[in-house]
This record gives sequence, C-alpha cells and structure tokens, in this order.
Amino acid sequence: MGQESMGLESKAAMPASNVPPDLLTIATPALVYDAARLRSNADRIQAIGKHYGFTPLLALKASYAGLGGLTQVPGLIPEVGSIGELRLAQRLFPGVLCHGFFVAIAESEWAEIAQGVGHLSFNSLTQAAQFGPRAAAAGIAAAIRVNPLVQVSSHADYDAGAKGCRFGVPLAELPKRLPDYIAGLHVHVLCENTAAELAQVVSMLLREGGHWLAQVQYLNLGGGHLITAAGYDEAPLGAAIHELKQAYPHLNLFFEPGAAWFWQAGSLVTTVRDIVRPSGVATAIIDCSFRAHLNDFLIGSLLADLPLTITGATYVAPADYAQMEAGLRDRTYRIGGLSCATCDTKEYYQFATPLAVGDRLVMENMGHYVDVTYSWFNGLPPPAAYRLTEKGIILERQHPYGEFLESVLPQTL
Repeated sequence: MGQESMGLESKAAMPASNVPPDLLTIATPALVYDAARLRSNADRIQAIGKHYGFTPLLALKASYAGLGGLTQVPGLIPEVGSIGELRLAQRLFPGVLCHGFFVAIAESEWAEIAQGVGHLSFNSLTQAAQFGPRAAAAGIAAAIRVNPLVQVSSHADYDAGAKGCRFGVPLAELPKRLPDYIAGLHVHVLCENTAAELAQVVSMLLREGGHWLAQVQYLNLGGGHLITAAGYDEAPLGAAIHELKQAYPHLNLFFEPGAAWFWQAGSLVTTVRDIVRPSGVATAIIDCSFRAHLNDFLIGSLLADLPLTITGATYVAPADYAQMEAGLRDRTYRIGGLSCATCDTKEYYQFATPLAVGDRLVMENMGHYVDVTYSWFNGLPPPAAYRLTEKGIILERQHPYGEFLESVLPQTL
C-alpha cells in the first residue's frame, strides 16, 4: 500500500451529442445505464482499493436496475441490508458470501441470514448479544456499528453522525472490553462525501477509538465515498488509510460505496407531453413524476434543494427567474411531473430554444438512488430500465400494469 496518488481521473458524463439515436426512439420514461461507464467506475473503485489497501463492497441499495452492468465484474462482494437484498445478491452473485448490515434482525430471519453472509454488522449491543454468539459459531465475522459523532453530511436527514442518530453505538457507550464474538467495527457517517471528510472520521477514530480498534480484526468505513466523481482527490484517502495502517497494521479495511458505482452512469429520458403557461409561468409537463419516481429530488432530502442536470439546459434560481425579462422567460421552464400532486414540479430551466411537445429531456446522473425509491403513486408506471452497450440498447426492465395490480389490489378481490 502506498500513499502516493494513483493519478486516476474520473471520466465526464457522456455528452448528449454522443448518445446513439436509439435513445431518441425508445419509449419513455426510461432510465438508461451506460455499460462502459459502469465498468469504468467499477475498475476505478477496485483499482483504488487495491492500491491503498481496502476491499470495496457493492452496496446494492444504491441501484437495482443498474446491476445488470456489474454482474460480470470479477471480485465484486455485495453489501446487503435486508432479506430481500440478500436473496437478490445470491441470485446475481451466486456463491459469494455477502457483507450485511441489518438495522434490526428478526429471529425468524436468522437462519437465512446466517447461510448467506460472511461478515455481519449489528446496529446495537442488544442485537449483538442476541445473535453474535451464533454468528461466531457459524464462522461469520461479526461487527458492531458505532457512531463516532462526526458530522460531515450536508443535510440533516442524511447525518448518520449526529448525536441521537438511531444508527450505531456511540463510542462512549461501548464496553471497555468487546465481547469475543465481535470481530470488527463498522462506521458509516459519510454521504456522497470527499476524502477530506473521510480523513475527519479517521482522525476521530484514531483519537477516541483506539482502545477498541486494537481489539478487532477489521474496520468497515461504510459508504458515502464518492470515489468516481470528477475531481475526487484521493490524497486524503491515502493519507488516512496510511495513518490507520501505521497505528493498527492488523486491521483489514472495507469500504462500501453506493452511488460511486453508478455515478454519471445513468440518464433519465423523458418526453414533453404538454406545455402550459398559468399566469405566464411556462411549464413543461413530462411523462414522469418527481412525486412518484424521483421523490429524493422533491421534498425532505439531500437533493430536494439541488437542481437537476438537464442536457442542454441551464438551471435558473427562483430569485433570478423573478427578475428575468419576458423574452428570456419564453424559453425558461418549470418542469412539471405527471402526477396529481401539487408539489410535483422542479424550477427553473432555461433552454437555447423554446421547447415543444414531443421534445426529449435527458436528466443526467440519475443512475443511483432513483429506481430503488420508485412508487406507483397515482398508478403511474416507473421508468423502464435500459443498458446502453456497444451493440445497442438492451431492455433490462419494464413495469407493466400487472405489476401495479399485483402490488395494490386486495387479495380478496
């Protein structure tokens, strides 16, 4: 392991001009994954892990629709958070023992979990006491999740390092001597962060957690490492890992990126169905819904206050829109979703020329934490999923009416 930078650069998102014409003819809404970008993300994550001395895990919760582009990547180890994800991992990565973090395990789930994981993190000392001895007897390397109380997230809803967060045991509340069945510590407080924030977490662990690091065999530094983003500075990552290894050379290190595997690898393609101008506010109604399909971009989340990146459009802040002259407003639009929710809009986006019904809007970098939060609100089908390959576009997933019917219709009818 070395501290020196690998000099690996993240590739920029594919320009719209390079997207094959097929993208303009597929039925919308559609979430399109770029197979080449998925592979380059995986190569970068694995290369950085090998260089600096940590094992990267694939956090399945970041995207299910995009997994088709990763199943052939050698050496991937899934990280799962539920029985459903465990079963999915076993289907997609047969024979691979998963890493698991379950917020709370039911007794009825234990036998299946024990068969499918090689490493398992418990969220509380109570759960660790209940299942830890059985995990050790089954050859599972168990860990306890801890909260170092380091706050690095930019949004309170995603701040797993906050005091009182339900995730993890504060270091001060750990027993001085960890139970024999605990082989690791698990820390996850990052959320789409840089290596500089990781360095803050490691510094706190070295300062306050050394007593427990000396007792365990491995340290899982969780997810939120945006390794594949353009401009990611790996130097603080290398320095932090070097410092950890110097102090505790026996530790095996794990990272569990989520968004990084899919960063800039997915685009959401939508079609303008109508254009309305209530009180002079031009609004393009698209065939997708923020409320049903892109809820993270709407309310109560890290992304709620962030603009979308729409190919060929420039974001205009509401304050700037209010001062905009009429001529520019003719090609500046609020984007309206297809549901009946009043809040189903995003504001404002300026285009080079006025939009027309039938135009395609391509929302960039939508491959992570989008498909995994879909709903059938208002009976609107979620976007289909496609994979863009050298040979063309492959349909990965559709959501027919039967899926909606099965999910909502009472079994008595």
